Amino acid sequence: MEVSVNAMCENSFRELGERYLSLHVSHTKQLDQKLISEKKCLDSLDWAAQRIKIVPAEMKSFLRLNGLLQDSANYHLMTEGKFFRAQLALAAAHLNSLDEKTALQLACVTEFTHNASLVHDDIQDQDETRRNRAAVWKHYGANNALLLGDLLLSKAYEMLGMLGMRHYRGPRLIGLLGEKIALLIQGQSDELESQGDLTLPLQTYERIALCKTGALLSFPVEAALILSGVQEIECGRVNQIFGRFGVAYQIHDDIIDLCALNKGRDLPGSDLREGRVSAVILKFWQQSSPPVQKQFETFFKDEQSRRDPEQLAHWVNALANTKALEACFQYLTDTLANCRQEAAELPDPLSSFMLLVISQLEKRFQPELEMLT
Repeated sequence: MEVSVNAMCENSFRELGERYLSLHVSHTKQLDQKLISEKKCLDSLDWAAQRIKIVPAEMKSFLRLNGLLQDSANYHLMTEGKFFRAQLALAAAHLNSLDEKTALQLACVTEFTHNASLVHDDIQDQDETRRNRAAVWKHYGANNALLLGDLLLSKAYEMLGMLGMRHYRGPRLIGLLGEKIALLIQGQSDELESQGDLTLPLQTYERIALCKTGALLSFPVEAALILSGVQEIECGRVNQIFGRFGVAYQIHDDIIDLCALNKGRDLPGSDLREGRVSAVILKFWQQSSPPVQKQFETFFKDEQSRRDPEQLAHWVNALANTKALEACFQYLTDTLANCRQEAAELPDPLSSFMLLVISQLEKRFQPELEMLT
């Protein structure tokens, strides 16, 4: 069935991918190419890139587990992700003149928390694959996956407590991590509550993305500012910038769901097949006439219809025949522009650092040419 779906929709998916690539190339040419040359910031990013390879081993050595829990932890951590949250922690710590041990521990805390959220989200979203392999809950069962997620969170707090005691900042750091985890939970709850709601306001969509993605991007930078005792007053503004970037990250992920033929996780169009609202689907809904909206809603809310190759192909083609992709890409670029503007208003060297980080993260949005082959 999935092969049939892919074959029937391939031309539309390919067209969307080509249009997205064209939009990205055009946008890149228009960007101001004035790179911030603050040597201290560049040195911090380079230092983080060199030290990132140490983080996975540090995490595994701190777990100290036995039995099935150890097996499931090894299984999940064996397929390492991009670790850009950990790299952000390392760079922020280095920028603020924190020692290497502190930087590595902060990176581990960030990754423990992030991976816990991935394990739990896969259970709730019923996503069967993660990083090209069966998700932990699919391989070891939901009960073991729940325990692993809880354990990773406990290890994040344990390590952060040790880190905070050494720098006499324990209560402030524990409070910060608790705040970020609460945001993650709220975002997941709101997402589950609004799943399939085609009338979802963009403001609600943004709030969900801010909570689920922005919170953990912001945490390591805020934590580094707190640990250093310098520019802690800027934590609120850093949080706001990363919250906005979290929205951009989610918009990009929604675009890639339709525009990449080789995501490494699912076939293209998984949001449509699973009845999950995305930025592209919301833009398509908003651009459609009332009769089309009614027909699409009937399709979108019925699992049997979404799994039918002909009906899915019809709606992928219908979406490709609108400017929903272009509208969504404009939404993405406007959000990124606001991130850069807010970062530029911070005091240096934090301003230069945040602009460089945004630039580095934005490079991850570059379409892969092989997705069209």
